[in-house]
Order: sequence, then C-alpha cells, then structure tokens
Amino acid sequence: MSGVRSPPCQFLSTNNYFLFMSQYNDHLLHAFSLGYRVSENGDVVRDGRKIGLQNPGGYLVFRTKLHQKTITVFVHRLQAYQKYGEEIFKQGIESRHKDGNSLNNAYDNILIGTHSQNMFDIPLAIRKSKAVKGAEKVRRFTPEQIDRIRQEKNQGFSLRQLAGKYETCKSTISYIVNRKTYNLED
Repeated sequence: MSGVRSPPCQFLSTNNYFLFMSQYNDHLLHAFSLGYRVSENGDVVRDGRKIGLQNPGGYLVFRTKLHQKTITVFVHRLQAYQKYGEEIFKQGIESRHKDGNSLNNAYDNILIGTHSQNMFDIPLAIRKSKAVKGAEKVRRFTPEQIDRIRQEKNQGFSLRQLAGKYETCKSTISYIVNRKTYNLED
C-alpha cells in the first residue's frame, strides 16, 4: 500500500499510466494517512473504535477533518484502496459492490472495474425500476395521448398526419404505434 501523497493534482503519472485525482481521492488518502482502516467484514476502524454512518445516497461514509474543514470519505473506496492500491485512481475505474448492496463493504465484496461493470452489479429488477423512473421524467406524451395516437392510427390516420398533429417526427409515431417505445403495459 502507498503512503501519503503530495497535494492533489489533476493527473499524476506513475508506472506509465495516469492516476486521476479527485477531491474524494484526496480525502481518502488523508483519512488513510490518519490511520482509518476498513476491516475484512467492512467496518471502519480508527484507534480500535468502529465508526461510520449511511449517507442519503445509501453508502456508508465517515467524516474527519482536513484543514479545519469536515470531509466525507466513502467506506467502499477506502476498502478498495486497501485492496487494490493506486489502481482505484486510474481514470474510468470505479469501486464496485459485487453483490449490488452498497452497505456491504466486506473485503470479498469490493471490486474495481468500469462504470458499465458497476451498473451490472446492480440487480436487474432495480436497474429496470431506475430506467423506468428516468424515462418517465423525460416522456413527452402522456399515457392518454399514447392511447389516442394508437387509436387514430387504427382508424386510418397516416404516420405523417399523426406526426403533424402531435408535433413530432414520423419515426416517433411509428415507434409508439409499434410499441417500441411507450410500451406502458410492462
């Protein structure tokens, strides 16, 4: 494991690759230099005391001081640093929870990988639920309008006519009619 570094910079070259330094990485390194450690079972310990709390995003964190300011350190990032060292600072690398449980920071549950790999650690049902919620926020048409578009198409309206009426393009109307989008029965 590596010790304390010099003040953070944008990119730090080590062993022929670039390490991306963010504010959170600086916080992590500071906490490590103060003796904070994560146990095999995922508890944060300093001076023999267990510490930590859950943040609003659902992750375990702890707080300490840096230059008279309170800083937040993510427990899973500290565990990943203890396990993988500087590999976690490579650009595009994230800490992952193998079982998808952001509260489980056990040594065997923490991995590193790409953002895509991290997203696939989340159970499929939860990923689908998040996708539906996100899609609902950007939907242009209400469920009633979707039903009306499909009814009008069945009544003989052309895609061009419907696109003009609803001020959108023909491909959007086609996707709605053919249930490629706005398939609200799922």
